[in-house]
Amino acid sequence: MTNQKGQDEGKGGISPIVAGLAGAVVGAGAVIAGAVVLNDDKVKEALTNAKDQAKDYLGDVKNEAKDALHQGAEEVASQMK
Repeated sequence: MTNQKGQDEGKGGISPIVAGLAGAVVGAGAVIAGAVVLNDDKVKEALTNAKDQAKDYLGDVKNEAKDALHQGAEEVASQMK
Protein backbone atom coordinates (compact mmCIF):
# COMPACT_ATOMS: atom_id res chain seq x y z
CA MET A 1 0.00 0.00 0.00
CA THR A 2 1.37 3.41 -0.88
CA ASN A 3 1.51 6.49 1.25
CA GLN A 4 -0.87 8.82 -0.54
CA LYS A 5 -0.01 11.78 1.64
CA GLY A 6 3.62 11.46 0.62
CA GLN A 7 2.65 11.30 -3.04
CA ASP A 8 0.69 14.54 -2.92
CA GLU A 9 3.49 16.60 -1.41
CA GLY A 10 5.35 18.76 -3.89
CA LYS A 11 3.29 17.82 -6.92
CA GLY A 12 1.25 21.01 -7.02
CA GLY A 13 -2.08 19.15 -6.99
CA ILE A 14 -5.45 20.70 -6.37
CA SER A 15 -5.95 21.93 -2.85
CA PRO A 16 -8.61 20.03 -0.89
CA ILE A 17 -10.24 23.35 -0.05
CA VAL A 18 -10.47 24.33 -3.74
CA ALA A 19 -11.81 20.88 -4.60
CA GLY A 20 -14.44 21.18 -1.85
CA LEU A 21 -15.53 24.60 -3.05
CA ALA A 22 -15.76 23.38 -6.64
CA GLY A 23 -17.89 20.44 -5.50
CA ALA A 24 -20.18 22.77 -3.56
CA VAL A 25 -20.64 25.01 -6.60
CA VAL A 26 -21.43 22.05 -8.86
CA GLY A 27 -23.88 20.67 -6.28
CA ALA A 28 -25.63 24.01 -5.91
CA GLY A 29 -25.92 24.27 -9.69
CA ALA A 30 -27.52 20.84 -9.84
CA VAL A 31 -30.03 21.80 -7.16
CA ILE A 32 -30.93 25.01 -8.97
CA ALA A 33 -31.31 23.18 -12.29
CA GLY A 34 -33.54 20.59 -10.63
CA ALA A 35 -35.70 23.29 -9.07
CA VAL A 36 -36.09 25.04 -12.43
CA VAL A 37 -37.12 21.80 -14.13
CA LEU A 38 -39.60 20.89 -11.40
CA ASN A 39 -41.26 24.32 -11.66
CA ASP A 40 -42.56 23.34 -15.09
CA ASP A 41 -46.10 21.95 -14.69
CA LYS A 42 -45.73 19.65 -17.70
CA VAL A 43 -42.67 18.04 -16.15
CA LYS A 44 -44.46 17.61 -12.82
CA GLU A 45 -47.43 16.02 -14.58
CA ALA A 46 -45.19 13.67 -16.55
CA LEU A 47 -43.30 12.62 -13.42
CA THR A 48 -46.56 12.05 -11.55
CA ASN A 49 -47.94 9.95 -14.40
CA ALA A 50 -44.74 7.90 -14.59
CA LYS A 51 -44.82 7.33 -10.83
CA ASP A 52 -48.47 6.25 -10.94
CA GLN A 53 -47.81 3.88 -13.85
CA ALA A 54 -44.86 2.37 -12.01
CA LYS A 55 -46.99 1.81 -8.91
CA ASP A 56 -49.73 0.17 -10.99
CA TYR A 57 -47.23 -2.05 -12.79
CA LEU A 58 -45.58 -3.15 -9.55
CA GLY A 59 -49.00 -3.89 -8.07
CA ASP A 60 -49.85 -6.04 -11.09
CA VAL A 61 -46.54 -7.90 -10.88
CA LYS A 62 -47.08 -8.48 -7.17
CA ASN A 63 -50.56 -9.90 -7.78
CA GLU A 64 -49.31 -12.14 -10.59
CA ALA A 65 -46.52 -13.43 -8.36
CA LYS A 66 -49.01 -14.21 -5.59
CA ASP A 67 -51.24 -16.05 -8.06
CA ALA A 68 -48.33 -18.05 -9.47
CA LEU A 69 -47.15 -18.93 -5.97
CA HIS A 70 -50.65 -20.03 -4.98
CA GLN A 71 -51.01 -22.16 -8.11
CA GLY A 72 -47.61 -23.74 -7.50
CA ALA A 73 -48.55 -24.54 -3.91
CA GLU A 74 -51.80 -26.15 -5.09
CA GLU A 75 -49.91 -28.27 -7.67
CA VAL A 76 -47.41 -29.42 -5.07
CA ALA A 77 -50.23 -30.27 -2.66
CA SER A 78 -52.05 -32.26 -5.33
CA GLN A 79 -48.88 -34.21 -6.18
CA MET A 80 -48.35 -35.03 -2.50
CA LYS A 81 -51.74 -36.81 -2.22
